[in-house]
Amino acid sequence: MTRHLTILAPALALLACTLPGHAAVVAPGHSALWYDPARDGEGLVLEIHDNDGALVTWYTYDEDGNQRWLIGAGAIVRDDQAGDRIEFPELRVTHGGRFGPDFDPDEVVYTVIGSASLVFQDCYHGQFSYDAFDQQGELALHRLTHTMAAGCRPIHGMTGEPVYSHAGQSGAWFDPSHNGEGWFLQWLAHNEAMITWYTYDGEGNQAWLLGTGTLDDHGTLVFEQLHGTRGAHFGAAFDPDDVQTFEWGRLELAIDCDNGVARYQSLLPGFGAGEYGSVHHLSRLAAPAGCPWAAPKLTDLYEFSLTRFDAGEIDQLGRGIVIYDMADDGTVVALGRIDGDPQLKLLRLQPGDDDWQVLPPPAQPYGSPPFISPDGQQIFISSATAPEMLTWDHPSQAWLSTPIPASGYSTIEIIAASPGRTELLGRGRHTASGQFHPWQWSAGSGLTMLPIGNDAPPVYLPVAASDDGANVYGTSHIWDQMAGMARPGAVRWHHGQAPEPLHDRHGARLGVPAATDRHGRIVFGNGHLDSHDNHPDSGQAWYWISPQQSGYLGTLPSLHPNPVRPWWLSDASQDGSIAVGSFTTGINLSDGFIWTQDTGLTSIREILEHADLLPATEADWPWQELAGFRISSTGDKILLLGQTIEDPMGDWRRVQFSAILHLTPKAGAAR
Repeated sequence: MTRHLTILAPALALLACTLPGHAAVVAPGHSALWYDPARDGEGLVLEIHDNDGALVTWYTYDEDGNQRWLIGAGAIVRDDQAGDRIEFPELRVTHGGRFGPDFDPDEVVYTVIGSASLVFQDCYHGQFSYDAFDQQGELALHRLTHTMAAGCRPIHGMTGEPVYSHAGQSGAWFDPSHNGEGWFLQWLAHNEAMITWYTYDGEGNQAWLLGTGTLDDHGTLVFEQLHGTRGAHFGAAFDPDDVQTFEWGRLELAIDCDNGVARYQSLLPGFGAGEYGSVHHLSRLAAPAGCPWAAPKLTDLYEFSLTRFDAGEIDQLGRGIVIYDMADDGTVVALGRIDGDPQLKLLRLQPGDDDWQVLPPPAQPYGSPPFISPDGQQIFISSATAPEMLTWDHPSQAWLSTPIPASGYSTIEIIAASPGRTELLGRGRHTASGQFHPWQWSAGSGLTMLPIGNDAPPVYLPVAASDDGANVYGTSHIWDQMAGMARPGAVRWHHGQAPEPLHDRHGARLGVPAATDRHGRIVFGNGHLDSHDNHPDSGQAWYWISPQQSGYLGTLPSLHPNPVRPWWLSDASQDGSIAVGSFTTGINLSDGFIWTQDTGLTSIREILEHADLLPATEADWPWQELAGFRISSTGDKILLLGQTIEDPMGDWRRVQFSAILHLTPKAGAAR
C-alpha cells in the first residue's frame, strides 16, 4: 500500500486512463490532490478559481529530509491550438512562523525560489514542470482525489455520489491572526473531507500534515488522525523509500460556509492542544459553486430540442410498428407489419429520413427484439427456429449468421444487451425438459450458460450486463403461493459464479433490474421482491452499487403517481449517471422521467412544456402515455415513446408517438 493511501485510506482511489497527446482544457474539476506515483510521499494541492486563477501548494522536503512546502498563485493560459496550461511565475517558501499561540505573522518571511507550469492530458493525468532551488524537473501527475460536485463527473452529477450543502466549504481557510499558515479543505465525492495543514514547528521550520475526516453528530468536522512525514529529499534526490510516516494528532473544524473555529490536540511534544478562534474561508473553488450548495434543476443545465417521427397506429390485433432500440446518432430500429403485409419486417429509421426503411429479411424468421450497436453499424436479433445469432451488417449490407453450439437447446432468444452491445443476453429453451435457461454471448467468448444452482427455482432471466461480461444482472422468479404468482427478485452473476441476490441497505430484496453502466458497477431497477408497504422507499426505482451503497430515485410529490406501478425505469447512459423511464398517473395515463444524482427526478412532460416543445409532440393528438424508453451512450439523446387511445365514432384505435429529445449543455454548465 502506498504512503498516500496509508495516510488517506479509505477515501482515495487512483484511476488509470490512457494519455492523449494534446493538452486538455483546464476545468474546475481539476481542483484536487495530485501526485507522481514514482515519488510517493509528496504531492500537490491544486485549486481552480473563477476568472482563470489557480493556486498550488507543493508539499515536499528540503535537502536535509525535513518537511517543506511551496506555494504559488497562477493563471490559466487558454490555447485552442496547443491546449491549456497553468503558469505559476513565482513559487515561494516561508520560514519564521512558530506553531500555536507563539505565532507572529510579522516573523513569517516569504522567499521566491522559482517558477512552475502545469498541463493536463485529461481529467486524471498531468505534468508539473518546475525550476526551483537551482533544479529543473517534471512530475508525472496522477489524480489522487475527487472533489465533491466537481472532478470528472458529468454536469448533472454521478450516481451514488450525492452532493451535500457543505460542498462549497472546499478551499483555503485561515485565521487572520495567523496569516502565513492555514488549511486546504477538500470535500471528497463520498462525503469525507481531506485536509492539508501548512504550518510550522516550534523552531520556525515549515511543517505539513494530511488527514481525512467526517462530520460527527453535532456537525463538527473531525480528523481523528493527522499524519506527517519526514526523511525524503527535494528534487532529483527524492527516494520514496526514505519517507517515514508519523502520527501527529487530532483536528476539529466547527465551521459554516464562511467562518468557524479550529481545535487541535497533538500527540507530539512542542505542539500541545489549543484552538484557532476565528477561522475564515480564504479562497473558494470554481466548482462547486455557492455555499451552501443548492441542487440545480435539469433545465438549469441543459437546452432541449426535439426530433419527432411517425410510428403509425397499433390495430385491434396489436399489429403495427414496435420500436425497440436507438443508436447514438438517433437511428431507430423496430419490428412491424406495414402496408397490409402480414409478414413481420425489420425496420430502420435513420436521422433525416422521412420513411422507415425495410431491411431485407434473413433466411430464418425473427425470434427476438432487435438491438442496434451504438455506432449504428450492426443490428442483432435471434432466429425463431434455430439456435442462431443473426447480425445485419450495415457496411456490407448483408446478414451474418452465427450458429450457436448449444447442445440440447432448440432456440436461443435474445432478451437484452450490454450498453455497448458487446454482450448479448437471453434464454434458451431446452428440447427435452421444455425449460428455459439463461445465457450470455459475445463474439469473443461465444455462448455461456449462466449457472442457476441445484436448488434454484426454474425461471431465471438475464436483463443487463457489463460490456466485458464480468457482471450480469437478472431476475430469479420466486413462486408466491399466497398470491398465486411468481415474484421477480434481482440477482447478479459475478464472473460466472452462482447468482447472488441483491438487497438494499435496509436488507430488503430488490426487484427487477433494468440497466447497468458499461462497467457493470451501477445497476438500476424497479421495486422489490415482496410488497413492502412499510418500506420507506416502497414502489420507487432504485440503483445498486453494493449492499452498503444503494439508493432510490425518489418521487415527484406534486404528480401523485399511481401506487400500483408508480415508477418503471427503462434505460441508463453508459456511465450510469442518467436514467430514464416512466410513471403511471392513472388508467392509460403516464409520464416519462429523467433522473440524475444532482437534479433528482424530472418529468419529461414538464421539460417539454418548459422548452415549449409540447405543441410539436401533440400536433395531432395529446400524449396520454409518455415514456423515456432508450438513452444514447452519452445521455445526449433520449428516445421518447407515447400513445393515445382513441375511440372516435366507436372505432377504437391506438395512435403512437415517437420522438428523440436532445440534451445540449448550457454555456457555462460544463465542469
